[in-house]
Amino acid sequence: YQKSNAREPIMLGGAEIVWSNRDTGSKITIVPEKSAYYTVSLLGKGIMCRDSIYVKVHPESDRIIGDTVVARKSLTSYLAQSSEKNSLFHWEIEGGKLFFETSSNKADIIWGKKKGKASVKVQEVTGSGCKGPEKYLNITVTK
Repeated sequence: YQKSNAREPIMLGGAEIVWSNRDTGSKITIVPEKSAYYTVSLLGKGIMCRDSIYVKVHPESDRIIGDTVVARKSLTSYLAQSSEKNSLFHWEIEGGKLFFETSSNKADIIWGKKKGKASVKVQEVTGSGCKGPEKYLNITVTK
């Protein structure tokens, strides 16, 4: 999805500004779904200048998939959905613990002895070090 706030081509000394997403104008507004290069060209009488900018979209685990009502001392698996490759995932658990340490998008959790509220939190970090937002899943421990 890309949105432009420029409506008319702007001419600079007879040259037109054209962006790689086909918008024209000295400014554009974009809302990219994935990381990409955007190129601006200045075209005119015998003039062609070009420059690019790379827009990095931070990863975002869409959500955490797994049971939200669990039994005490049970083992439950959770999955952080992601479209990024080579990411690491940082898991934090309240009211339980990781069955084994992991940096993958899957975590197995052993829930504690106490009934009540618990939670799962995960943050994705890409191979290039960009951190995504923290995602939370509230859990109720029963029985």
